[in-house]
Amino acid sequence: MSKKNKDLIVRLSNTKLILLYVGTFVVFEAIFFFSFTIGNLLQNGQLDLPFFIYTPFLMVLAVILCIISIKNTYYILNDSRVIHVRLGKEVSYEWSHIIYINEEWSQKHKTLDFFLESGKECFLAFDKDGKLYEYALRNCRLLEQEEFLRRYTKNKL
Repeated sequence: MSKKNKDLIVRLSNTKLILLYVGTFVVFEAIFFFSFTIGNLLQNGQLDLPFFIYTPFLMVLAVILCIISIKNTYYILNDSRVIHVRLGKEVSYEWSHIIYINEEWSQKHKTLDFFLESGKECFLAFDKDGKLYEYALRNCRLLEQEEFLRRYTKNKL
């Protein structure tokens, strides 16, 4: 997608992306540790060779993916839609299709929680400056909470 004059490109917080990959590393490290290493550690009292292979591998992989993600994850905002570019893949949401924004939850968690006309709930992490949230509130035609709950009874807020 080419950048047009009215398009605004905003980036996600690097801290959020780094924490995401640190958390992913810790989870996979725990899975591998308890799958391959804990038995040998309990029997021999020392770490075995697989631990010294998979730990650096997982760390390098997490760092590489984190760097790629920081460089290739952003939003393109304009008056008609938001495009979420994530590692080269684009997902577009038309402002006119967003019917409800859970503002209280969004502000608390710094993540835009919104519902489409189809009733599908979507989440987009806030950018550094909060431009995504501003654009969403300004450009969406939102229903009141009572009207939304009446029309979409299966959705929970």
